[in-house]
Amino acid sequence: SLTVTKGTLEYLPTFTVESADGSYRADSTSYNTRPQEVVIDLLPPGTYTLKSDGGEMEVVVSADTSVVYAPRNYDCYVLSIKPAGGRIETLGLLDGDKLIEIDGTSMAEENLSRLALETSLTKDNTTWTVQRNGAIIPVTFSGKDLMTILEDRSKETREKLRPKRAYRD
Repeated sequence: SLTVTKGTLEYLPTFTVESADGSYRADSTSYNTRPQEVVIDLLPPGTYTLKSDGGEMEVVVSADTSVVYAPRNYDCYVLSIKPAGGRIETLGLLDGDKLIEIDGTSMAEENLSRLALETSLTKDNTTWTVQRNGAIIPVTFSGKDLMTILEDRSKETREKLRPKRAYRD
């Protein structure tokens, strides 16, 4: 079994448990959950990754194992932009860019990064700093223009921008 405790965190967030080989995946809410800990019974020995919205950590389970939940926090968003060659790309953003900063706000802090992302879409000028092929590149564009593109629901011209929490390295 695996017991995960909150340690110094205010609360234990919901997380997924995934085996290294991908054969096992479950949500922490499916188990014996208490305010201070989650107990996952009958978990076979092996290497697992615990993932939450804020970060992830790897644990090795051998017999009864206890760990303190202390994930490495995500520090960027990887941008998924579809379709390639669309209007979003004309703003200077590319599929696969790692968004590391918006108008001086680091993407390492989850709550602040979400607010910065939402606020940037209301601005005439916003600067998104991205990591692309190892280079750090500031991309300045109209956030309002990006919002207009994202709100366009026309089947012929619809574009999607999906940021996913990730690590820069």
